[in-house]
Amino acid sequence: MEEKQIPGMSVAISVDGKHYIYHYGVQSKQSSVPVSDETLFEIGSLSKTFTATLAAYAQNQGKLDFSQKVSHYLPELKGSAFDQVTVMNLATHTSGLSLFVPDSITNSAELIRYYQQWKPTKAIGQYRSYSNLGVGLLGIVTAKQLKMPFEQAMEKIDVACTWIKTYLYSCA
Repeated sequence: MEEKQIPGMSVAISVDGKHYIYHYGVQSKQSSVPVSDETLFEIGSLSKTFTATLAAYAQNQGKLDFSQKVSHYLPELKGSAFDQVTVMNLATHTSGLSLFVPDSITNSAELIRYYQQWKPTKAIGQYRSYSNLGVGLLGIVTAKQLKMPFEQAMEKIDVACTWIKTYLYSCA
């Protein structure tokens, strides 16, 4: 931790159904508050992997089809560019959506209006462009098809537990 200037971290290990959680360091470089069970860590783009895994789960349950157009699942987007964008385009960053949500958007209704008016600048499915907006929309579609809020779906389905033998390490 010292070598990489990491102020704090938590490690969770599950063995034979028993869970062990260890905390090290402090919550931030500006704080002396120790890391605890209540500490929230930003996971950044790892959430995209969880979203895609949840979408794959929904497809395996017959509730989502990656080849279907987004507007099929979100009728409020019928008549928009999303008549041409597939769920797979969202999952593979080939929808043409931008990286970030515009700063002017502050709520869900404004986000839907943005999606309704959005026009791609390149051919859909032809170019890969990393997109928080696309994966966010994938989460919206998936949650709708699972008939529960995204956060509840993540907890109920417990996507992370499907990775029981997965080890994640980053030295970034």
